[in-house]
Amino acid sequence: MEGWWQYKNDEIDELTLKLYKGEFASKEERDTMMKRVLELALEDSVRLWIATRLDSYIAREDLAGISQDIGAGLRSLLVWRNAYVSGKSDLTLGHLWVWTTRTVWNPMQVGLVGGFVDVYSVDEAYLTADPSTWIHPYTGIPIPFRSSWEVRTAGPTGSISVPADAYIWDAKNDRWVSAGGKTAKSVVTFDYSRYLQSMWHHGIQISLADLLYHVATRFEVAFDEEKSALEPAISGTLAPSLEIIRGIRILPDNRVEVYIDYWFFDNAYIAQFADLWPTLMVPWEVIAATDRLNYVEKKYAYGGASASARGVTWINLVLADHAADVVAELEKMRSESFFPEAYFTMGGITLETFEGALERYTTAIEWGNEHKHMWISNGPFYLDSFDSAAQTSVLRAFRDPAYPFKPGDNFYPFISPVQILRIGKGTVVPGSSAQFLIDAEGEGVLKSRYIVRDVATGQILTVGDSESVTPKRMLIRLSPDFTSKLTPGALYELIVATYSEDAATISVTRDFFDVLSLAPVEREIEAVSKELTDRLRSVSEDLASAIAGLGTAVTNVDRKLDTTAENIRGEVRSSVNNVRAQVDAATNTLTNDIRNLQRVAESTLTVAQIVMALAVVAIILSVVSIVRRPKVTATT
Repeated sequence: MEGWWQYKNDEIDELTLKLYKGEFASKEERDTMMKRVLELALEDSVRLWIATRLDSYIAREDLAGISQDIGAGLRSLLVWRNAYVSGKSDLTLGHLWVWTTRTVWNPMQVGLVGGFVDVYSVDEAYLTADPSTWIHPYTGIPIPFRSSWEVRTAGPTGSISVPADAYIWDAKNDRWVSAGGKTAKSVVTFDYSRYLQSMWHHGIQISLADLLYHVATRFEVAFDEEKSALEPAISGTLAPSLEIIRGIRILPDNRVEVYIDYWFFDNAYIAQFADLWPTLMVPWEVIAATDRLNYVEKKYAYGGASASARGVTWINLVLADHAADVVAELEKMRSESFFPEAYFTMGGITLETFEGALERYTTAIEWGNEHKHMWISNGPFYLDSFDSAAQTSVLRAFRDPAYPFKPGDNFYPFISPVQILRIGKGTVVPGSSAQFLIDAEGEGVLKSRYIVRDVATGQILTVGDSESVTPKRMLIRLSPDFTSKLTPGALYELIVATYSEDAATISVTRDFFDVLSLAPVEREIEAVSKELTDRLRSVSEDLASAIAGLGTAVTNVDRKLDTTAENIRGEVRSSVNNVRAQVDAATNTLTNDIRNLQRVAESTLTVAQIVMALAVVAIILSVVSIVRRPKVTATT
């Protein structure tokens, strides 16, 4: 459509820029902004195209070692790194094209306005370079790849002071200047040891000079007036991300601190946003040569749009004639003793030497003359040859002993996607709790969100989260308050989306339920209740009459009982008197017998006493007799 590139929507521009810069205070605010942007995009879908893709990829059965990337599929940076066919030392991969007029390999990879704007360049280049930070192939969350990082943040409203020995590139004066006195929301410390202890593909040691030159040249194209005018699309795309960089500080042990005025509710995204090491990167001397060809000689351009506007060539490092011009520029840089020292100097420290620069020029020239291209990078494979006419290219394994990864590293096997197996429905009764049981399969602990929709009106009545019963079973519970508002007999739709936080797959299913109507039951209960009431009234009257008759009978019985009791009392009284008289007589007789017995006992006691006294006298006399007997004298 004519003029489509000039389309403007102020609200979309404002919201998307805030989202890009992290200008929100919470996840909830960010989600609200995202939903609004999606609504606006759908309303203007003539110009803003949104599509849900379901891609299928075909591979040979004997191909092994393929990683799964849920989002990118076979186009992922990770997929082919460990791929192999058993018993073979090489692997032939097919693509529709190796080269088209838009297959451009150049170091200014910025969105879709610099280099690497088609699948044919990106897919192959991904095998030749290692990113510092990448996306987890199962979850989509940023993860460390060839670096490691630590994040410290002051939150969405706090601030961290930038120290005086942190620096920022001054595009006007072409030098690093102190960033002291500024503030940032977050600071990320990157450890780049796994880069800096290894080599570029042409054998030169990777250094922080490569990083500093890369960062500086991007600040140049974003904020230098002349360079941004030459590359307006790249400048406009880069500027928002660079504006929030507050300072860079070089630390010992291959570490770099990046101060960034950005916050996100997940620290991994802060690290991703602060990471200045690009995914597809070449040594600084190659960037310096292409910068001169673009900004000084104005023979080439980094962006396709700027190349067309200026009537020059879109620079492509894998085309032989472009590579020859880069080699010629490197030879000129060597002969001129070109050394951009300011790009490597922070404070009193310079991270590159003149001798090192000359060695780099010579080594890069030799690479270009040998391989007929200038794509030099740092990944597990290097680009050995590229033939655009024959539509072929050859990648070879990079065998640097210091390369940090070995076969099998960064391998992610295939996992089972989330799949809802069944929904168990209960009876929904107005004013009562209702439950739905969800059974599913998939990676990790599963969770569900649900929507209840009125089928007749299309209105969404509620949105909620399930409760976890087991890792693969969830419970949806509708409250009594909610069900009380449902119309008996009406039909409702339950939409369930089940997902896993360990793998970004989702399964959505729909089911329908109706609400039990209690009106017929209530009418039947009312009829039965009336009948029971009538019966109870009749029974009550009969019972009252029976109770009255029973009262009379009880009174008569009471009278008869009183008469009988009086007669019994008289008979008992007479019998008691007779017994009393008999007892008295027996008592008198017993008393007399006891007196007689006492007298006999007294007589017996007296006789016993006399006998005892006589016995005592006899004993005494015996003793006296023994005492008076004469003594007998013993003789020998």
